[in-house]
Amino acid sequence: MTVPTDVFATYQSIGNREDLSDVIYKISPTETPFLSGIEKVKAKAVNHEWQVQNLAAATTANAVLEGDDATIDAATPTVRLGNIAQISDKVAAVTGTENAIDRAGRDNELSYQLALKGQELKRDMESILLSNQAKNAGAIGTARKTASILAWIGTNDAFGASPGASPTTLDGLATRTDGVQRAFTEALLKPVLQLCWNEGGDPDTIMVGGNNKQVFSTFTGRSTPQEQSTSRKIVNTVDKLAA
Repeated sequence: MTVPTDVFATYQSIGNREDLSDVIYKISPTETPFLSGIEKVKAKAVNHEWQVQNLAAATTANAVLEGDDATIDAATPTVRLGNIAQISDKVAAVTGTENAIDRAGRDNELSYQLALKGQELKRDMESILLSNQAKNAGAIGTARKTASILAWIGTNDAFGASPGASPTTLDGLATRTDGVQRAFTEALLKPVLQLCWNEGGDPDTIMVGGNNKQVFSTFTGRSTPQEQSTSRKIVNTVDKLAA
């Protein structure tokens, strides 16, 4: 079939308007579960400090004579720790002309770019906090760095084959050494949960990547899924493990 002579088609047209959707679809992940879930306080100095308190070790030999004089027990002092406040930034700049012209998907270009930079900054902070980074007080010409979560974990962990090791000090000044990677299993998880309990912790959240999330969903320690018909959600609970 041939096109009739002199039919005017879109290929020759000059004034057709573009068909650009007035929506911008974000395709990058923006969730920051660790940053969003941890407790936050206001730092008033570059070196933000806090104290931790241990109790004396429990003993089964605590038996005294009736009528005996009391003996003073040694006090257990607090331990003073601190972390360095790291500065991170994301800078947006838009010309006055770009901010004034008509555009698709957003009204104000500068506000849009600032919102994007804010999301990018949160993702950077999430990556920093979950990395293997020691603190650095910095200096003129050297940026300060905060110690990541891995620099503070030294008892409630499990490593694969050598050279896996906890930080040599638990003051943010040392980093951990990863061991040989292993497949995530329930048999690896349960002993670490028990270690947390033995050290005074009560873990109620487990954070893993997408691949290990699917693995975790197969663990038999989880209870039978229950479907909530009113909210159309499927809820799975995990049995609490205690020593």
